[in-house]
Amino acid sequence: MDPGDVWDVLLVVFLVMFVWYYVRETWISGHGGKTPPGPPYIPVLTPIWTLWIFLRDGIWACTAAYSAKYGDFVRVWLGTEQTFIVSSPSAAAHVLKSSNYRSRFGDPSGLAQIGMQRSGVIFNNDVRSWKSFRFFFVKALYKEVLDRAAGVSAIATRRQLANIRDMASSNPDGAVDVVTLMRRITLEIGNRLFLGVNIENDLEVVDTINGYFAAWEFFMIRPTALQLVQPSLYRKHKKAVKALQDVVGKLVDKKRACMEGNEAEEEFSIPKGEHDFAAALIQAQENGQLSACCVRQSVTEMLVAGPDTMSVNIYFILLHIAEHGLEDGILREIREVVGDRDPTREDLNKMAFLDHVINESMRTRPVVTFVMRRAEEEDHVDGYVIPKGSNVIVNLVAVHQDPRNFPQPEKFDPDHFKEKVPSTQFMPFGLGLRSCVGRTIAPVQMKVVIITLLRMYQLRPSRDHQSLDVSRNLSEHPTEPGYMFLYPRVETNS
Repeated sequence: MDPGDVWDVLLVVFLVMFVWYYVRETWISGHGGKTPPGPPYIPVLTPIWTLWIFLRDGIWACTAAYSAKYGDFVRVWLGTEQTFIVSSPSAAAHVLKSSNYRSRFGDPSGLAQIGMQRSGVIFNNDVRSWKSFRFFFVKALYKEVLDRAAGVSAIATRRQLANIRDMASSNPDGAVDVVTLMRRITLEIGNRLFLGVNIENDLEVVDTINGYFAAWEFFMIRPTALQLVQPSLYRKHKKAVKALQDVVGKLVDKKRACMEGNEAEEEFSIPKGEHDFAAALIQAQENGQLSACCVRQSVTEMLVAGPDTMSVNIYFILLHIAEHGLEDGILREIREVVGDRDPTREDLNKMAFLDHVINESMRTRPVVTFVMRRAEEEDHVDGYVIPKGSNVIVNLVAVHQDPRNFPQPEKFDPDHFKEKVPSTQFMPFGLGLRSCVGRTIAPVQMKVVIITLLRMYQLRPSRDHQSLDVSRNLSEHPTEPGYMFLYPRVETNS
């Protein structure tokens, strides 16, 4: 073909794409008679530009910026996919509670890279397979497991607190990296409840989970072509994913050996008669219901949940407790409700002040700042059309800082929760069928870890929230060690 003909073909292709984008944009903008606010639309250029901005700055950073600039309902583009950012409590509750938004979104090739494409429950965007995996997770979180979680959390916390002296000695000023400490605690809790094997080097596993989370952020919405634009980062994150898959694969093999009687029962084994999450998955694999990769991914997600988000949540809560002088009030409530024994789940339900402190921390300094969904059918929200197949990002920070529901929303005040707050105004674990599967067990674990720690140590922050550097992509995580000073508590009964 003559070079001139090649350019003619390319020009025609470009014009066809331009017209297609323009017609689709015009039809969508006029459909329903109301054009959503958002960045000016230029065919081809706007979708590419906004996708690049999301990849460069992070999903949460862009969500916050676009919401601040354009308001409670914003339309942007992630490549060829329309994406709507909703920030009002009513729109957020509608989206999260509706069965029309059971699917999440993410680039299929990116999800495949991290093992979540049609597997597990966290970002599995295939509703049918998500339902089948969800069955195993829900069954693992029934009442008896929730009851046992309180005692297990106390045991794991005390066991890991024994490492504090070593952790403090590695820092010249004696401060402890509390984020790492919490990650080790939550990993052990997850292992004792859902896997039941001996993890020989928990710190190494925590580091591997951190690497996996960084890869998750890299691949999440990144198309294949853009994954390869940065070959060194691509290889680094591929290696991190494989590292965690290898670690979890070996743990699953160890579990299988225990089930077959080839390894002796260990300290961390699931008690006889209790539901065994990992064993149920392995049995399903042997029955031909699940592949080995799906078993590994499900165990990965159950173990990652604590070190990924809950550990940082607890760190933020502890910072608030220390900064606002809340230790004495919490200790008083512990003595009144629990006394000197380990707390039960029934005790935790009576600890209103601690509950208010935790909720207010998650409201003002959340780890999970937004929720991602995909519309399975056309919908109407706040007078705008959300076409079938569109992406929706729910801005939880805007919902939780709505001054109509929380007076002085920027102020940390546990009294915001003195009266019961409706779930449509405060939804840290989401709402509806696709809400966080750990929403019932996470509060139990967080409360027991905090109670156990405060009984043994006094808190002193090494920095405040305002000076804390955090990533602003899939969630808010400290970008540096989460140091605090922990001093042995001399008088626990005063």
